[in-house]
Amino acid sequence: HWRNRVWAGAIERFRVELRKANPEVVVLANTQYLRSSPELATDLQYAHEDAVLSESRGMGLDAMVDKLLLGKALARDRPLWNYLGTFRKDDFRRLVSVERVSMNVSTAFACGARPWVVYYGFFEEPRANAAALERMAATLRWHNRNETQGRALRPYAPVRSLVSLASRNCRATPPIPAHLTMLRKQGVFVQLVEERALTDGGLDGCRVLLIENAPCLSGRSIAAIGAFVEAGGVAIAAPETALYD
Repeated sequence: HWRNRVWAGAIERFRVELRKANPEVVVLANTQYLRSSPELATDLQYAHEDAVLSESRGMGLDAMVDKLLLGKALARDRPLWNYLGTFRKDDFRRLVSVERVSMNVSTAFACGARPWVVYYGFFEEPRANAAALERMAATLRWHNRNETQGRALRPYAPVRSLVSLASRNCRATPPIPAHLTMLRKQGVFVQLVEERALTDGGLDGCRVLLIENAPCLSGRSIAAIGAFVEAGGVAIAAPETALYD
């Protein structure tokens, strides 16, 4: 927690000083928010950034969607940018397959994130990378043409799933619950809500709250969940929920 506070303070001080030089400067950091352990100490940085960014490489479709849903929950009212792993892990000069390039770009747009395209493979190996570059450009053009209409839509998600960073930090539980992908394949779209948002509009429009990886919950969170149920909401919780304060 000390490291979380130090990093948050450093980001804010950095932002204040940069704004003195240029009020329009945008401050963000590669927070790697999917990290399974708390060693990077990013929990408190999000409120001090102008956008949330993380690097996504070597991920399949379902894992990418789950990660971006987590990013949206942490970013809340801030833009979410997804640093796209369009290049190979073993050779930065080569791009991944045409299909994976399309998935990287389209998934970012579909989840309400912005694609951060890194220029690895743009000029190296021109013949080998030509098809992937053409597909990347075509996919970006399609989304840009349809951006106004697409961004005007809001997902209808009366089902939310709780993210407890304290549980990740103290009990090493995964930040993303296992039920997300399974429910999505059954036609139930679930958005994530981070614990600190429970008392700040995070349950607005929610009808069902799922709690799987949250053995550590604060008293405020418990009160918010109780109020949600008393108001007619449904909470479905795993047996180990809130075993620890």
